[in-house]
Amino acid sequence: MVDTNPAHSRAADGSTIAKELGLARSILHFVVAWLVSLVTAASLFASTVAAVTVDPAAGLTFRSALVSCGLTVGSHATGAFVLGTLVGDRIRPWRASVIFILPTVLLRAASFSWAFISGVGAEEMLAQPGNLIIMPLVMLVVALYSSYWFVALGQSNAPRFSRSNALLNIPWYQAAWALPLSLVQVVGVPVFVLLTLWKIDLLSDIGLGWSWFSDLPALLVRIPVLLLLLLTLISIGSFYSVISGQKNRTIARAIIVGAGNWLLLTGMEVLVVLVALGRLRQLA
Repeated sequence: MVDTNPAHSRAADGSTIAKELGLARSILHFVVAWLVSLVTAASLFASTVAAVTVDPAAGLTFRSALVSCGLTVGSHATGAFVLGTLVGDRIRPWRASVIFILPTVLLRAASFSWAFISGVGAEEMLAQPGNLIIMPLVMLVVALYSSYWFVALGQSNAPRFSRSNALLNIPWYQAAWALPLSLVQVVGVPVFVLLTLWKIDLLSDIGLGWSWFSDLPALLVRIPVLLLLLLTLISIGSFYSVISGQKNRTIARAIIVGAGNWLLLTGMEVLVVLVALGRLRQLA
C-alpha cells in the first residue's frame, strides 16, 4: 500500500537531507583532521632535521627508530585529537582512527607497490629492510594506536570545544587563516627547542638527575634554551587566547597582541626552516 500522506513524505525528505548533511559534515571533519596532520608532519620533519642529525644511510638505529616513531605519533596525534573534538560521540574511536589513517596506509602501500613493480628503489629497500620495510610497517601500527588514543582523548574533551562553527573554539573565519599559518610555529618551534635540550644532553653525555645541574657549562647552555621554551609556550597561549576570544580585549589590543606573538613565532620558525634546509642540502 502506497503512503500518500504529504506529511510523511516531507518527514522522509527531511530525514534524507539530514543524513546527507551529516555525511557531508563528517567528510569535512576528516578532511580538516587530515590537513592538520599534514601541516604538523611537515613542521615536525623540519624541526627534527634542524635539531637532530640522522643519517639515512646508517641503517636502522635506536635514534632513527625513536625519531620515526616520534614523527608518526606527533603528526597523527594532532589531527586525531582535532577529529575527536569535531565528531564527538557520533562515531566510535576505533572506527574513526581506522578511517583517519587510511590515507597513510594507502600511501605506504602505493610506495611499496611502485618500488617493486617499477624497480625504482627496490634494491635499496632490500638492502636496508630495517629502515625501508620494517620501520614503515611498525609506524603504521604506531599510527593506528596513537590515532585511536588521541581520537578518544579528543572525544572526551569535545564538551570543552563545543563552540559552534569553530575549530578548537577558534571561529571558522579565524581558523581559516590562523590555523594553517600558526600550526607550523605552534608545533615546530617547541619541538625544536625540546630536541635542542635533548641534543645538549647527548653532547654532554649526561642524563636527568643531579648531574643535570652539576655540569655547569651544559647548565649555562640549558638556561637560555629553557627560557626560550617558556617564552614560546607563553606566546602560544597568548596567541590562542586572542584568536579564540577567550579574553575580552579591545580590537586594537587584540591585533597588537595577536600580531606580535604571531610574528615572534614566525621569526623563530623561519630560523628552524633555514637550518633544516641547510641540513638537507648537506645530506644531498
